[in-house]
Amino acid sequence: MYLLTASITELGKDESWFWNSEPRIVFYLVEEKKKIDLEKMKAQGAYVAMCVWGKNPDELDDKDDGILGVDKPVNPELLKGWY
Repeated sequence: MYLLTASITELGKDESWFWNSEPRIVFYLVEEKKKIDLEKMKAQGAYVAMCVWGKNPDELDDKDDGILGVDKPVNPELLKGWY
């Protein structure tokens, strides 16, 4: 329910719009909110990599492989040190 509420409020819609709209439009907005949040996560990751850790943006590849743990599963062997 939170995702639905956040999607509607962050995209500038109010409660009366919600009750007067079709369910397919509401579900579309929820999916768009997920895409926006994913882009925010990618931008935050790029900021941390470049500004905090000093990575060169010219050396970054432009491939969109996805985010480990979000778009594709994480290898359990890589997580052994975190437990």
